[in-house]
Amino acid sequence: MIRLDDVVLLGPGSEWFWTFVQAIALTITFVAIYRQLRSARSAAEFEQVREIEAEFYSARLTRARLSLYEQLRGRKPEEGLPAGAIDVLCWYDNLGYLVAAGHLSADWFHASWGASIQNEWWLLEPYRACDRIADEDPDYGKSFERLAHRMHQLDLQRRQPAVVHEDAERPAWIERYARLLHARLAFIEAPAPA
Repeated sequence: MIRLDDVVLLGPGSEWFWTFVQAIALTITFVAIYRQLRSARSAAEFEQVREIEAEFYSARLTRARLSLYEQLRGRKPEEGLPAGAIDVLCWYDNLGYLVAAGHLSADWFHASWGASIQNEWWLLEPYRACDRIADEDPDYGKSFERLAHRMHQLDLQRRQPAVVHEDAERPAWIERYARLLHARLAFIEAPAPA
């Protein structure tokens, strides 16, 4: 049995009650601020992802990727990446840095681009590896490498089929990417219907 005969809510002796009310009000305020900050962060991340996607699908980067894959046709890995590869590699390096720094969600990119990131890494990696040695730059493309590795780890964690390719498949994949990029560029540059 609880006795409330000596409980004071107003006047002397009610300090405990008002301290309790203040604690509840502060807790509610902190929860509201946390939710608002979380919502603002999600909105900012969504905008950042939209900007990254817009850049990735832009005519400029589509042309750069198309040029890269056209120059890779028949190219041996020992020859390294063609000169025009820097735009593509830098774009992926920047994305890898943003994901590694926690500015962008690795989970989001895994769900939407995980396989593509791993495919492009697999296609470019032997050429980039030769460039690292030739240019004496062991960090060349390192953020892109970490990003592809992170996507692979997420595949394993989620028990999804891992992206695995044989070296003999590389020429066919290069042709496939070139075809897809030609189609994307034609779509981007097609005049709008009147």
